[in-house]
Amino acid sequence: MEDGQAAPAAHPGPAVGIDRGVVVAASPSDGAFHDRAYITSGESQRYRRLQQQLARTRWGSNRPRQV
Repeated sequence: MEDGQAAPAAHPGPAVGIDRGVVVAASPSDGAFHDRAYITSGESQRYRRLQQQLARTRWGSNRPRQV
């Protein structure tokens, strides 16, 4: 189907893959690590508090879904 737009040009460099994870936010295939530097101190405190609440919940209960 023609939509009237030209196809994008091919990427000039090598293929790039990005892994998303828990410990490091993103790690491209070139070996660099990009951590969550955008989180403010208040957000990190809230995240820590929520993780502690989740750790205290009983396994198999509905409580983690409410947090």
